[in-house]
Amino acid sequence: MRGLRFVWAALVALACWTLASEAITKTRIQDTLFNANGTLANGQITIQWNGFTAGDGAAVAANSITLRIVNGVLRIDLVPNPAGTSYTVTYLLDGKRLFIETWVVPSSGEPVRLGQVRAAQPPVISAASGGSPNIYTLGGNTGVGPTAFSPSTTWEVYNATPSTGATRQILRAGAGQGTTPLLSFHSGGNFVGFRVPPLGANTTYTWPAQDGLPGYFLHTDGLGNLSWSGPQGAVVGEFYQTFQNSATSLAQRHNANFLNGLQAADNAGADRTDVSPVYGAAANTVAQGDDARFPTAAEKSALAGTNGSPGGANRYVTDTDPRNTNARTPTAHAATHAGAGTDPVTPNSIGALKNTSDILNTGAASNIGLIIKGAPGQAASLQEWRDSSDNLLASVTSTGRVVFQEAFFVPKIGDTATSLFFQIDNLNRFSMTTFANAMNFNRYDNAGNFKDVAMQFIRAGDTSINTSLLVNDPNAGATTKLTVKAGAGQASTNLQEWQSSAGTVLSRIDSSGFFQFPAGQKHGTAAQVQLFTGSTSAEECAKFDANGNLVGTGAQCGSGGGTPLFMDAVTPSGTINGSNAVFTVPSTPNPAASLHLTRNGLVQKSGTDFTLSGATITFTGSAIPQTGDLLLASYRAGNGTSNVLIDTADRGYFFGVSVQPPDNSGTTSTFTANVHRVWQFVLPLAATVNQISFEVVATSGSGNSMSLGLWDAGCSSLALSSGVMTAGGSPDINTAGIKSKTISGGPVTLPAGVYWLAMTTNSTTLTLRSLALPSQAISLLNTFSNKKFAQAGNNGSSGSFPSSCGAVTTLVSNQPPMVLFER
Repeated sequence: MRGLRFVWAALVALACWTLASEAITKTRIQDTLFNANGTLANGQITIQWNGFTAGDGAAVAANSITLRIVNGVLRIDLVPNPAGTSYTVTYLLDGKRLFIETWVVPSSGEPVRLGQVRAAQPPVISAASGGSPNIYTLGGNTGVGPTAFSPSTTWEVYNATPSTGATRQILRAGAGQGTTPLLSFHSGGNFVGFRVPPLGANTTYTWPAQDGLPGYFLHTDGLGNLSWSGPQGAVVGEFYQTFQNSATSLAQRHNANFLNGLQAADNAGADRTDVSPVYGAAANTVAQGDDARFPTAAEKSALAGTNGSPGGANRYVTDTDPRNTNARTPTAHAATHAGAGTDPVTPNSIGALKNTSDILNTGAASNIGLIIKGAPGQAASLQEWRDSSDNLLASVTSTGRVVFQEAFFVPKIGDTATSLFFQIDNLNRFSMTTFANAMNFNRYDNAGNFKDVAMQFIRAGDTSINTSLLVNDPNAGATTKLTVKAGAGQASTNLQEWQSSAGTVLSRIDSSGFFQFPAGQKHGTAAQVQLFTGSTSAEECAKFDANGNLVGTGAQCGSGGGTPLFMDAVTPSGTINGSNAVFTVPSTPNPAASLHLTRNGLVQKSGTDFTLSGATITFTGSAIPQTGDLLLASYRAGNGTSNVLIDTADRGYFFGVSVQPPDNSGTTSTFTANVHRVWQFVLPLAATVNQISFEVVATSGSGNSMSLGLWDAGCSSLALSSGVMTAGGSPDINTAGIKSKTISGGPVTLPAGVYWLAMTTNSTTLTLRSLALPSQAISLLNTFSNKKFAQAGNNGSSGSFPSSCGAVTTLVSNQPPMVLFER
């Protein structure tokens, strides 16, 4: 039992890993390739691509794959192309035709046709035309270039139609153009762009015929005509100069007025205007500093020759201007400063932050509390937090990244959640949000909109994952293991569950390690299903194909060796189109001679009409199936031999409640209306039933109905039914004679086993031909409490069977109706 649990744990882990590996989003391209003459194409295609990032964020590495095309079938799954990417597809068909095309794969939940992924094809230009331009559409852009789709050629727009040809190229602004240039010229990573201002009417400019001279400029006459003009001379009454402040040009004006202590003088030699202050004590003059000024004329004369130099006349003299001699009281910083105190100016005394605990008050709701602006080319951190030993605790880097050795986030007072957002390209792509009882890991789409909660940790204990889970250790030599370990108080709680979107448990692994199938996926009423033997080698006991069909059994499955399987009415897989000759069956016929193959009901001969290799059937010559043909195969498969009886489906018939033909023509006694009579029997051979036959001896009377059918061994489920047959219907039970009826939902394959032949009618006169059984035989069949001939506990109504038989305990002596079951 421990070995069984280990094997199932490994299988479950492998299933989870396989599902996770399929998480990347793909689109299926599915189509049929034909040749021009209508035949199916054969060969191969090679698909190449450069590396790109998919729309869901998955990284796709550069690579190529080669796909075989057999009988025109094209089917492949590819990752959808983001803007600006494509697949290059090379065709080699019939070993000689080689051509290349480009695919752009859209995102689609449904398969797409080949025409939906093909990009616009380049025109075919002969060598004599002098070039090989290529106009193409790719990823929403139109370009021109060589076959490699690299825009690198000259584009000429010209209409050469005589007398009527008019050439123009229009660049039309898009709905969201904004300030994006309509025309741009790129060099490296930079460009020169042009855009159109808001217009109230059309405007056309006519360029001059030739280039202007050096120093000329382009001007307009106001009517849209452009021409070159030479430098303009000064216009009388106008004044055009460039004013500068510390060599930086200022805005130009037509007139310049110098007031309040400034005077202008023309400096012809330097081709400029000099502006200087006017010093003095009068109004509109400039006071000199240090209580000094230039001497007056009289003072200059008195000073001439002093200090041994004529230059002494240009010295400053003590200013008697009352504006300087009467010193103003300085703006107070502190009382000591106002009184000419010698104490130093401190940050606190001038309102600056100090290097101890402090409070920064913005002063107004619109003011920013603190701005730290980096210098041009800033490399050092904008901020750092350090401990008393100068160890770095956290920092804000020059690029705005916040780095913490440890981070603790708490909600604001009154709030219940705290979020940490991870921002990419100004969009929140991921976030971590904590609540009082949970922590969420959230995802956002490429537009910044909330997408989903990928993972959630519940404080009480549960963890939810809203995505595919990949469990994998990629390290060399590493092993991957997924362990679900029972808790200390596991009791009967399941270790694993698979649920529907509504939360309904579909399958589960219980606390003992048994895999519990859905009720509809197992036979019988047992809670546990064991697929393997208890031996240490875990030999195979049952093998299933992709559709759930049993196709093989192991040598250790049950006593006496493996159990042979009988595959009946199997439709071989393959395209029926008049040219495809290769078909497959779900498992290998064993022995090969057991294969019974029909085409439109005609038996096909091995070696003449077909050959068999393993599970592959290859038709020969004129036996190749044509469009509309029906193929059916029946065969034996599996290992070993056993005493299981032969499956006779499609090969025979049986009578209910008999293993031999009836020996007389007795008839059933009449029914009380709407009762439900049943007769038990054993069906020793598996059989396929599509119709039943019976004989009406005494008619039903108008307006009456009847049903015939088979119930399972427990008399709880209807295995097959004729459906309601009526008087005047088809068949008509109100006329005597032999009747045949196709069963409802047929054909139905019945395995060998125990069944109940059943009949119900609302007629009191209807009598059917019956099997002749002596009354002593009926008494023997009803000796014990589990009656073999009985009236069921639940009655029919108007010829319809009830939902179940009910208790089968009431003894009756009706002869069973003679009903022939056949294919």
